Amino acid sequence: MQAASASNKPVLLRMDYEAGHGIGSTKTQVIQERADIFAFMMWQFGIEDC
Repeated sequence: MQAASASNKPVLLRMDYEAGHGIGSTKTQVIQERADIFAFMMWQFGIEDC
């Protein structure tokens, strides 16, 4: 996926094996997804410890 990106920038790929085809995500799944996104952003901004 990284090699296929035209921008040559890091790509966040998140797999959730607990997700399904139902009516949406649980509160825990939403929190975990947002935590992953913020961690990726902090890594890209060079923030090491908070």
